[in-house]
Amino acid sequence: MGHELCHRFGFSEAAREQRLKLLDLSVSDNQWSELLLQQVIEPNAEYIVAAFYDHMVQSEEFTSIVNRDTTLERLRKTQTLYLRSLGQEFQSADYFEERLRVGIAHARVSVPLSLYECACAILKQKIIDAIPAQIHKDPAQLLGLASFISRITALDMSLAIETYHLSKVQTLEKALQSLAQLDAELRHKVATDALTGVASHGQSLSALRKAIQIAHRNHTPLCIAMADLDYFKRVNDEHGHQVGDDVLCDVAGRMQAAVRHFDTVGRYGGEEFLIIMDNADLATSKEIAERVRQRVAATPVKTRSAGVTMTLSLGLAMLKPGDDVDSLIKRADEALYAAKNQGRNRVIYSSNSFPSAGTGWIQRREP
Repeated sequence: MGHELCHRFGFSEAAREQRLKLLDLSVSDNQWSELLLQQVIEPNAEYIVAAFYDHMVQSEEFTSIVNRDTTLERLRKTQTLYLRSLGQEFQSADYFEERLRVGIAHARVSVPLSLYECACAILKQKIIDAIPAQIHKDPAQLLGLASFISRITALDMSLAIETYHLSKVQTLEKALQSLAQLDAELRHKVATDALTGVASHGQSLSALRKAIQIAHRNHTPLCIAMADLDYFKRVNDEHGHQVGDDVLCDVAGRMQAAVRHFDTVGRYGGEEFLIIMDNADLATSKEIAERVRQRVAATPVKTRSAGVTMTLSLGLAMLKPGDDVDSLIKRADEALYAAKNQGRNRVIYSSNSFPSAGTGWIQRREP
């Protein structure tokens, strides 16, 4: 047979010898294994198994796992085969492999480790109880055989526990991996707008809050843009909401392609978007905003039913000392409304963002 489990657990010949040495098992014990098989197991295997399960079924913990007659009958047959191999060629890799496999089987059906250890102790006692009277007449032989039974069952239990723990650990690792994947998926869903694929409203505000903290701390420039599709309601009214969704997705993609790779584009609500431009001075923010506007207006949006020409109005605001999320967005919103009032399809900057620019509104470009 293959020895996959022996290889996985590092039970090379040297490792097997070390485990046997720990339990004081050696070649000289083969005489006891033969005596065990011939004088105890073969004549009494069915009796030992029956006595073992008669004892075990008194445990509610055991019966909760084995609750069908067919399952119990199958276990009796398996246990009988196990007894007939107990201690036979225990130095071999085959023996180690089979005992390692027992632990995986018990872990698979979720047998508690404490119950398994108790069952091993009970089975050992049932085997000792089955030692025939003629052996009892020889104290040295009785002591030697009982000692072998204790040591060989200890070997079997130690090997089963090896794989039992591994199986449980692997199950837990898989569960943790699944939870981590689910957590990542949920975080992505929360952070991403389901329709457009850009940052969600909540993620946009979180990113802006963080960007403001960094800009205040490092004294670096920060600019935001509130962007709104012009006459978007007409698209929904004339073409339907599915086409409107197509337009939103396409425009979001164009906006994302027009900004720098580290800028944040988020869907603020409806057809309104928030663009966060970290470390962007006035000249840089103007260039980015204009590029976004031009990218949206350049070609009609292809939808499932027709090409739709769209334009975008943007209002920009630069971060000032003392600004927070609300005050910065408020100024960008005011600039956006000014862009709408002055004809749409344009970029307008809040003069309150730039002390050197005077008062009122600064228009970037008339298209």
